Amino acid sequence: LRHRPGQTPCLLLDLTAEVGPLGTENGLLSLARDPQFPAAPFLYVYYTRGTSAARSLQSRLARFPVADGRLRRAEELVLLETVPRPDHPWHFGGALGFGPDGLLYLGLGDRQASEQAPQLDSLLGKILRLDVRQATRAQPYRIPAANPWRGQAAARPEVYARGFRNPWRLAFDPLNGALWVADVGHLTREEVNRVQAGADYGWPVWEGDFCHGEPAACAAPHAAPVATYTHFLQDEQDNCAVIGGVVYRGAALPGLDGAYLFGDHCSGRVWALTPRAGGGWRMRQLLQLPPGLRLLAFAAEDEEVYLLVADGADGAVLQLAPA
Repeated sequence: LRHRPGQTPCLLLDLTAEVGPLGTENGLLSLARDPQFPAAPFLYVYYTRGTSAARSLQSRLARFPVADGRLRRAEELVLLETVPRPDHPWHFGGALGFGPDGLLYLGLGDRQASEQAPQLDSLLGKILRLDVRQATRAQPYRIPAANPWRGQAAARPEVYARGFRNPWRLAFDPLNGALWVADVGHLTREEVNRVQAGADYGWPVWEGDFCHGEPAACAAPHAAPVATYTHFLQDEQDNCAVIGGVVYRGAALPGLDGAYLFGDHCSGRVWALTPRAGGGWRMRQLLQLPPGLRLLAFAAEDEEVYLLVADGADGAVLQLAPA
């Protein structure tokens, strides 16, 4: 849907037939507008494909042209697809966005094949970086020259960083270009990372700041998260899954300039990470959504921040504003 205040929402794209029956985590997971829009009138879409008969799901990254306010469904250009995994309807990721370098970044989950998250011959559990500026059916993307494993025979050259479980949303700081990625935890920890090219973020040996591995594996170098918090699943107000956010550079909340805002799906808590004068980051809670609301995502428009929430079968877009 496309929505403008005071206007009836307009249906842009319907992928119901492609997605098939909805389960826990599959569906239309992320959108990104071409950074040169409307001169380059394209919308990039990350979604899952599968049917109940096949019992097999895969991820697809596609591009749709936009004309007269509508997406041209028949002109879909498939850029990338993962290998289908039967009976594994979890951990598709869902992080998608263009960086200040004009390149497209995509976060893929491990699809419950956690051993593949650090393996460079797999796309699962990775942040990918693709050049889609001259995409064609013959060559849907190019490999950026600075990708860290480009040219290595045993590695997928699309990989930018590895060792993720289920990256749910990514964001770039509009001021300095830093890449922030939230990664959903497993048993006890949720984490937020500032991602660097070529780094390993630890999964499945590390979950946040907790190591699941043997001493030798725990001692191996990895990139530590900027922030972590614990989760529980005892009642509806407990933390359960991190929702990646945005770096605030707006005008309405000057006290949050430069802060990374993120939250939790179940508890509805929203936090700010702000830099400390002596180094490191301070995490403080800004608000908590009323019981029953589920936080799904953050969005930014004109540098102000919006929260996408679900209330049962309904949803809402909330603007973050001063108290």
